[in-house]
Amino acid sequence: MVDQTTKLKKHMDVSVLKASREATPPKHSMRSERGSIYHQIAHPSQIIFARPETLLEDKKIFQNILKSKSYQDSVKAIVIDEAHLVEEWKSFRPCYAKIGMLTSIFPKIPFLAMTATAMLQMKKDITTSPGLIDPKHIEISPDHPTILIILLS
Repeated sequence: MVDQTTKLKKHMDVSVLKASREATPPKHSMRSERGSIYHQIAHPSQIIFARPETLLEDKKIFQNILKSKSYQDSVKAIVIDEAHLVEEWKSFRPCYAKIGMLTSIFPKIPFLAMTATAMLQMKKDITTSPGLIDPKHIEISPDHPTILIILLS
């Protein structure tokens, strides 16, 4: 997600909301991290890059910020990276299965769910996820002529 947002920030207002997933982060680290996320999300951007947990797990963000009309009016798109986790990890990371909640809060904006690792069945699962309205599937060939793969036996 870093490469995509770095390039976009040169041209438009983009927020990257990311919290660490350490098993037991230090309390002072969690406070400063949460404070940073509150600061970022309280200042609406045109595009939000985030994990579903960041937007859905914290009641303060979900109830007070995302549901505010002024915030909803300013956001033009939401980007969720690692979309293959919708099916793959929904029991371990249940917020990926709740992405549809965001479409009910932001019904008029596009959502972009990206992944570089989805197999055929995962692609079908992603496009049939609850809450996605008329999803479009865009696929770019993974063939990169500048990358050479050599197998040695």
